[in-house]
Amino acid sequence: MAHRLATRCGGYRSAPPWKLPILQGFSTHADPLAVDADPPIDETAPSLDEVREAVAKLRGGKAAGVCNISAELLKAGGEAMIRGLHAVLTAVWQSGTIPPDWKRGLVVPIWKGKGDRQDCNNYRGITLLSVPGKVLAHLLLTRIRSHLVKHQRPQQSGFTPGKSTTDRILALRVLVERRREFRQGMLAAYVDLKKAFDSVHRESLWDLLRLQGIPARTIGLITGLYSGTESAVKCGAGVSSFFPVNTGVRQGCVLAPSLFNACMDWVLDKVVDQSDCGASVGNTKITDLVFADDAVIFAESLEVLVMALEALHEEAKPLGLVVSWLKTKVQVFGDLLDEAVQSVHACGEDIEILESFTYLGSAVHNDGGSRQEVLRRIGIAHGVMDSLSGSIWRCRYLCRRTKIRFFKSLVIPVLLYGCETWTLNSDLKRQINAFGTNQAKSKLGDIRVFVFDYESPSRALTKPRASWESIRVFVFDYDLLPGHYQPRASWRASEGGDEERAAQAWQDSHVENIVVVASGKGGVGKSTTAVNLAVALGEVDHCAVGLLDMDVFGPSVPRMMNLSAAPELDQNQKMVPLSNYGIQCMSIGFLVEEKAAVVWRGPMVMSAVQRLLLNTAWPPLKYLVLDMPPGTGDTQLSISQLIEVTGSIIVSTPQDIALLDARRGAEMFRKVHIPVLGLIENMNVFRCPNCGHEEHIFGRQGVHRMAEELGVEVLGEVPLSLCIREGADCGKPIVVSQPDSPQVSLLPDYLFLTLRPRT
Repeated sequence: MAHRLATRCGGYRSAPPWKLPILQGFSTHADPLAVDADPPIDETAPSLDEVREAVAKLRGGKAAGVCNISAELLKAGGEAMIRGLHAVLTAVWQSGTIPPDWKRGLVVPIWKGKGDRQDCNNYRGITLLSVPGKVLAHLLLTRIRSHLVKHQRPQQSGFTPGKSTTDRILALRVLVERRREFRQGMLAAYVDLKKAFDSVHRESLWDLLRLQGIPARTIGLITGLYSGTESAVKCGAGVSSFFPVNTGVRQGCVLAPSLFNACMDWVLDKVVDQSDCGASVGNTKITDLVFADDAVIFAESLEVLVMALEALHEEAKPLGLVVSWLKTKVQVFGDLLDEAVQSVHACGEDIEILESFTYLGSAVHNDGGSRQEVLRRIGIAHGVMDSLSGSIWRCRYLCRRTKIRFFKSLVIPVLLYGCETWTLNSDLKRQINAFGTNQAKSKLGDIRVFVFDYESPSRALTKPRASWESIRVFVFDYDLLPGHYQPRASWRASEGGDEERAAQAWQDSHVENIVVVASGKGGVGKSTTAVNLAVALGEVDHCAVGLLDMDVFGPSVPRMMNLSAAPELDQNQKMVPLSNYGIQCMSIGFLVEEKAAVVWRGPMVMSAVQRLLLNTAWPPLKYLVLDMPPGTGDTQLSISQLIEVTGSIIVSTPQDIALLDARRGAEMFRKVHIPVLGLIENMNVFRCPNCGHEEHIFGRQGVHRMAEELGVEVLGEVPLSLCIREGADCGKPIVVSQPDSPQVSLLPDYLFLTLRPRT
């Protein structure tokens, strides 16, 4: 059934049913079997604790509605106020009768900052609703949220916790890049809906909720909040008379985003069912991307795109949604540009074709590059600097520190909006850095601005930390194609050190010893050694041991530890590590398909490593073994700067080629002040199981010579053995399957004696 639902949702057809909510998503176009399988929604009256929690979540500093009861008043009233409100809400819940003031709203017009002030179209209306009515809406949302989220399409990112506009922008850019990489054309239709939130047909919305399995009593309460709603305009001249509002979701109501998402999901599911829309990347087909009412529909041919747009026009009508053909645009990518697609005609309307379209505030060009968007952002940031020239930069009453804070708060966010999605070359980086430095120097004095800091590891290690006058901005980018774990992309402008302090606090409270198992070259048995070492430490020292797979490109721990499930989330939204053989394990391999290729850039790798370490609900551990990726790259440097490592173990074969890279690894650990506890010589000898003859296939005593050069010990010599390989492949380490074998006696099970808790 789960496979059928995933297939019908129109995209991600190859994705398995993940347990993590960030990787979940079922279509709202579900059959009755799926609805029956959902947990029942609680229809009993809210408890006192639920009301208390709902009031606590009310945001302060907001204007009151018609009843003049503010959030601060409800909170200041204490327990007596909570009990009184609970009695009112219980009566409303049981009777289904909503107080009239809870249905009324005051619309306050706010000028958009452009256009004629006498034209009402240049104002944005903000609706003030009754705060007690908001509490009721919050209670209803709490009851149905998990149900609606479970049936929400994975393509929808609007009003979804943990997702933002940058997620959709990056998904679009990566899709364009991948299609260009494989020389495949594509069309994208950016659909605009006329006053979408205010046009939803409410009766159709209630029918949609019934179809999704929402209970009748809950729908009745939601209907009661929406039936007979009225609004009045409040301005300097007073308050107008109330007028009825019979369509649309209520602005300012916490239920509105979820209700609107349900409408959009239903319409787009119908569109996907009736057309073959979508663009394929490998085995994954992406049909559309949606953020609230901003939808992008993809197609591989003009005929399919027209069919999808006509289906959208017809399916949106029953829900009151109308396509604005004047604002709907089409973009052509890749080889289809050579076919000279001149126009798109759908539903009797001509749709304009653009070379560049501003999607969710970020310009996407049909060449797939980021140059136009970067130059556009620099121009917008120039405008912000000029607009603040008289009021901020030339103001003699503001100190330099205050002006720098204005620069970081008002200019940098404008300059770097969507920067996580950019593909940058050295020229674009130079232009961004030049803007930051030149503008800061001309307006703020002689300070330095680090917008992009991609320095060599040696320079990063020797450079002193920037002063408070230095503005440091770190950029992370993410591959948001389906089937991959999606850590949150973000930029940060601060004095630095926040991650280091958080990591230090985490380490002080969770881990006594952190042991890094590294190798200079892949294929030398590093992961096998790390797994057996972790299990051996737990058995010999009888203590809590954790194993973290830091190799995001080639995770091996899931297979070697016989673990395949996706981690659950605890109450703090942290991943609970999986356990086997008494070892707590975490790996990026738990979050992606076994055959999925992780294609991430360097900054993303560093951020993913940080989240695997700090966003895992580790229990108190005596040892945490880190299985590092081969080489001396971003992961090693990130770990050395983030946490205090007790020591490192370098695994190598006796072969001269492997020892060259192992020496580089040892030198890197020396530079970052991580002690090398010792070396392990893996595959040092092959013993024939029939005659006992020994053959040194990879050389003899190579690791011993290297240990003498470095002044460290050889912790163990592991032979080239069939049983070790078989144990790794079947997920049963040799220290578990054959604890008394000669191979186990050669493993460094005495290593715990060299480790001491951090002081």
